[in-house]
Amino acid sequence: MTDEPRRGEFPGAADDDGTFTGDPLDALFEVEISGEADDETDREPPEAAPHPASSFDPDLDLPDPTDPGFTSADLAAFDDEESPGPLQWDLPAGWDVDESPTPRAGDDRIEDDAPQPPHPGPPPPPQEVDWDKLAGEDYTSSSTQEYLGLAAELEAAREEDTEQIAVAASIPGVDTGVVGLDDVLGEAPAAAPDTGHGLAELGLRIATGVGLLLLFFLSLLWPAGIAVLALVVFGLAAGEFYAVLIRAGHHPLSVFGLLGVVGCLIGAWIWGVVAIPISLIAVLVAVALFYGLASPRSDTLQDASLTVVVAAWVGGLGAFALPIIADADYRWLIAGIVVTVAATDVAQYFAGRRFGRRPLAPVISPKKTVEGWLGGVAAALVVGVALSFVGPFDRMSALLLAGAAIVFGPIGDLAVSMVKRIIGVKDMGTVLPGHGGILDRIDALLFVIPAAWVVFRATGLVG
Repeated sequence: MTDEPRRGEFPGAADDDGTFTGDPLDALFEVEISGEADDETDREPPEAAPHPASSFDPDLDLPDPTDPGFTSADLAAFDDEESPGPLQWDLPAGWDVDESPTPRAGDDRIEDDAPQPPHPGPPPPPQEVDWDKLAGEDYTSSSTQEYLGLAAELEAAREEDTEQIAVAASIPGVDTGVVGLDDVLGEAPAAAPDTGHGLAELGLRIATGVGLLLLFFLSLLWPAGIAVLALVVFGLAAGEFYAVLIRAGHHPLSVFGLLGVVGCLIGAWIWGVVAIPISLIAVLVAVALFYGLASPRSDTLQDASLTVVVAAWVGGLGAFALPIIADADYRWLIAGIVVTVAATDVAQYFAGRRFGRRPLAPVISPKKTVEGWLGGVAAALVVGVALSFVGPFDRMSALLLAGAAIVFGPIGDLAVSMVKRIIGVKDMGTVLPGHGGILDRIDALLFVIPAAWVVFRATGLVG
């Protein structure tokens, strides 16, 4: 092997004995990358200084290619005889430069004796993938460490006993803001055993109901007493209704509505049922005049409608009790209505809690069941049969009264439940412990009273 690099190669580095070792730039890069260099490889090549060759004459008269008389022969003669040699460079030992002329752009006669890397050749053909082997061995055996034992942990978590926790949420149109998993899954809740809290609440309901019945029977001792009680109860119920609407963001004219309720009750006591529609019409006219003369308000039609509806719902329906009170047998008649409705309501409550499975009106009140309603039917019929043996009742009037309680009582109950669901409240008030508001207790009674008045008029019990 020669000590000098071959022609056409970039000059390499040589050891002290002159042996060629490779490209000096590679050695330089290795030093810069590793940060280490020995005394031999850390040397930088001395700066090369070009100098003209001895045969080069700077005053040489070169042929002018722009001369009109210039020909290719002049150029050839100049190349053969007078052209200077290539520039010579003073390089350190072991360095050499190719003496061949620098190739021009586009010249394909470039000589390079340096070894070229072998041509990669055509790419190898794609190999067939054994998907069964991949899925059966490689893929399934490549699970990472954190997934080991995952199936066992899931199975252990599935076997653990978990407690379903209700989610507290404010949902418009729902009686209560507590939503459980049963509401989401649509499954019927399992009957929960009575707790101490449930028994205490039931005892409170019973005590309140007994107190209301005692107050009612005491008021039956004289006509004015029951009339005043009706006026107070219906007036408070209407006030609860208006208060709930105001808390829900509505603006009914509650003063006009309460005056209408009082007008219906007093008018029915003095002039009979004919005063009920007159009082409601007066409320409607007063509301229209107010909105017509007052400054413009938003939701005028809605607020006006709510004002009249509450007055008609409580005052208009409840006022049918006053002509019955004016009758000579008012004690039996009023007691018959209240006892029938109360027995029906209590039987529905306990039968629904014990046997309730199928909802009676799932959209309006999911807690009311068909089984509870059937229990109320049985109780109403029993009370009707018992009334047929006392007072002015006969079998026909007593059974018709029971039928009115069976049909119109649940309608009144569902009507109030619908309003509470739309507004988003559970109870219309808190006046009665364990029962909520007054309207919650007389919701069925308000719808039965007009039907009872029709029954008494049809059977001749009321003139």
